[in-house]
Amino acid sequence: MKKRYTLPIALKYVVIALGAVCLILILKAYLISLVKSNRYFIPSINVAGPFVNYLTWIFMIRLIYRNIETNPLSKHGLVSLLKHVGIAFLIIFLHVIISNILFYSYFYTTGMCPLSQIPTSPDPWNEILFPFFRMLISDLPGDILSRSIEYAIISGGLIAIGINQEYHRKKLELANMEKERNLAQLKALQMQLRPHFMFNALNSVSSLMESDVKEAQSVLALFGKLLRKTLHSVSDTIITLSEELEYIKSYLEIERIRFHDRLKIVYDIDDDTLTCKVPCMILQPLVENAMKHGFSKSLKKCTIRIAAKRTKEGLSLSIEDNGIGTSDVSAILENPGIGISNTLARLKTLYPDRYSVEVISNLNDGLSFTIVIPCEQ
Repeated sequence: MKKRYTLPIALKYVVIALGAVCLILILKAYLISLVKSNRYFIPSINVAGPFVNYLTWIFMIRLIYRNIETNPLSKHGLVSLLKHVGIAFLIIFLHVIISNILFYSYFYTTGMCPLSQIPTSPDPWNEILFPFFRMLISDLPGDILSRSIEYAIISGGLIAIGINQEYHRKKLELANMEKERNLAQLKALQMQLRPHFMFNALNSVSSLMESDVKEAQSVLALFGKLLRKTLHSVSDTIITLSEELEYIKSYLEIERIRFHDRLKIVYDIDDDTLTCKVPCMILQPLVENAMKHGFSKSLKKCTIRIAAKRTKEGLSLSIEDNGIGTSDVSAILENPGIGISNTLARLKTLYPDRYSVEVISNLNDGLSFTIVIPCEQ
């Protein structure tokens, strides 16, 4: 399939840019004519000349870009360079011929040359062609030099635009790759958490089988509903806080049956937080950790408070228990279990520099675990 060489910039912007250059050159010529008495501003020359020149470049710009693409200066060393220079010279020479033909034709059609002498000549073509070739040859060195500079400026601009676009394309590709990598990492962490979650729920069922079969059956029914919800959301990494609370309530209902009146759950959820987006199953490891601390080495009732509110920093999610607490808070974050380490890893992946974690606890005074994330809706 034949390759198409599409300009890295829309042609209309090329026309605008070269048109602006023409206007600058015309203005320059006009200002010089005002300052120097021996210089005259001749519209047919000072206006037509730049426009003919740059109009020709507009029609030849695709040839320039094709030469840049097929013979890049940054690759293949000397061979590519020589090919590029050779083709560039042909383009420049072709430009000189075309622009001079247009300019010379303009002279005749506007009466700048003595048209009245042409019909009386026995060979009128000699009166046109010979002066043209004489002018072309005499001006050729200067034209080649000036067109070479113009070619270098135009090709340099196209190369710079192409490099800039390639940079942004690579940057976008890297961003997409990073996003896909993060998504894959989140999926892996989430899949790691689900079996852990299911194991804890099944463990609750197992503990009831010997003591209360009916309650065990009720827990199994709740577990089935919870499993269906989990399987339906297997592809979701971000859900609303309202959906997340449904998971937690289903899980805690199982735990409530297991512990009877020893477990009390208090919800303190602001209504304006329910539509905020949160990572799927972000609260479950924190609730599990609260139950661990709430019942550890104690047979008293455990109260767990789940709170959500919006602050100036974002969405604040807190899980508090009334357990034995700890005097070494740093150990919870430095040596976390599977659930907490999973939560911290997911927060770091999703919100690299936009989240905070705070653990507050005193011995025999419970423990509070708070995370703050952006409130995105």
